[in-house]
Amino acid sequence: MSRAVEITVIGSGLGGLMAAALLAKRGFSVAVFERSDHFGGAASTYRRAGLTIEASLHETEDPRVPGDPNRRHLAELGVLDDLPLVDVPALYEVRGGPVGDPFTLPHSFEAAREAIASRFPAAARGADKVLGEMAGIARAMETAGSGAGTAGRIASLPRMTRDLWPIVKGWNATLSDVFGRTLDGNEDAKFALGANLPYYDDNPAQLWWPFFAVAQSGYLAHGGKYISGGSQTLTDRLVDAIRANGGTVHAGRPVTEIRIGDDGRARGIVHTAADGSDSTEAPAAVVLANAAPTVVAGMLPAEARSRFIDGYRGRALSISLFSAHFGLSRRPAELGVSSYSTVLLPDWIRRFDNMADCAGLLGAEPAEALPALVMVDYSAIEAGHSSEPPHLVSVVGVDRLSNWDGLEPSAYDARRDAWIEAIETAIDSRFPGFAAAITSRQMATASTLSRALNAPGGALYGFAPVPPETPIWKGYPRSPDTPVPGLLLASAYAGSGGFTGALAAGGSAAERVTRNPTGSR
Repeated sequence: MSRAVEITVIGSGLGGLMAAALLAKRGFSVAVFERSDHFGGAASTYRRAGLTIEASLHETEDPRVPGDPNRRHLAELGVLDDLPLVDVPALYEVRGGPVGDPFTLPHSFEAAREAIASRFPAAARGADKVLGEMAGIARAMETAGSGAGTAGRIASLPRMTRDLWPIVKGWNATLSDVFGRTLDGNEDAKFALGANLPYYDDNPAQLWWPFFAVAQSGYLAHGGKYISGGSQTLTDRLVDAIRANGGTVHAGRPVTEIRIGDDGRARGIVHTAADGSDSTEAPAAVVLANAAPTVVAGMLPAEARSRFIDGYRGRALSISLFSAHFGLSRRPAELGVSSYSTVLLPDWIRRFDNMADCAGLLGAEPAEALPALVMVDYSAIEAGHSSEPPHLVSVVGVDRLSNWDGLEPSAYDARRDAWIEAIETAIDSRFPGFAAAITSRQMATASTLSRALNAPGGALYGFAPVPPETPIWKGYPRSPDTPVPGLLLASAYAGSGGFTGALAAGGSAAERVTRNPTGSR
């Protein structure tokens, strides 16, 4: 395990695995070191109380469409056509708050237009503008992905210029800015179009509009997908690809140091057994870090640490989430749950911008005000889940690590238990019989995620997707490059965040190394 390799990868989340798999496929010698006893990070599943629980991902965009940033790389690895994807029937259903009675947002732009115009006629014109901008962005992404070679990209430029105008116009805009100019006075329609806000962020007044538009248009244009067996399936395929091409993947081997040469370049890593014994050096020409920049900084020697972290100062972290998981003796459909994904809005939420007030609620015992809840019924797709009880329902919402910091273990357990009870009661009030059908329940908080994923602040999606301060011609400030030569990021922090962004960041890191095997910028 101490032999020199060309590439060492710290961490086995999707970004690290994507980079390692591509580089192994391209003939590099690659070794991945994971501190945990399993691979995948947030992209994993686990069994508890008879339930197969998804650690993070519930739904993803279709990676097979031409505009998806990961399509080419997954195809190169032979994973794309072999990935078992299950269609999710509709984007979501939203109930309560300004929306009131259940409203379902279907897939496809035309169906979404018709549904909103029928239910919210006063907002039809504004919603049409929002959806029109999203559809243009979706077309541009497909055009950019489908051009074959230089000639194809040149031929696509007129269409890209037309379709990318919404991004150019809204380059520094927030979601609140766009909803404000198109849907002012129509809070119900804002929720109809953006009730799945916790997929991205919790504050519409800070969420970068093009980020939301690109992601949401992907779901609307091509439908949501669930990976049968959960995101662990993709993790396992990437691990298999690494090993099939001569790479190695080691669990239970935390990296404690990144070695820096006299020339200031990364020269390899030091890894140990889980208990800190068996310290072993692994020299390498390039080090890829599938981790948060602050975590990477802690592995660097003092003389390189400040230089490294200066490149990331001032960047806000993404939101964190809580997740409550319930095993039911009855199918949720028997209790009135009609959608795979249901957003439950409490009565106190009257405006879309109120969503920013949800995360702080978990900083105290449950009171009258509960946060917005996103409920996922896995029995609605039965992808990798048993058709027999217990039937899994997962409920997620926005959380903050600061809500749980400083609590004694007994106080932490008491507040967590109080919250899972409050969530159970809230769902039972919407779907009578839910509480009586529960056979098992558990809850993970932002604190749980922070410990399990080594995620500063419990951040689940990397850096927060806030509007850039730079002009559009400089692009969005995310890159695998770091201030330390030979050290690249291959995590969500180097991309657009989340599942798709982590994979894309890993792909970008692999491209950098393929072009320049020394990892120089």
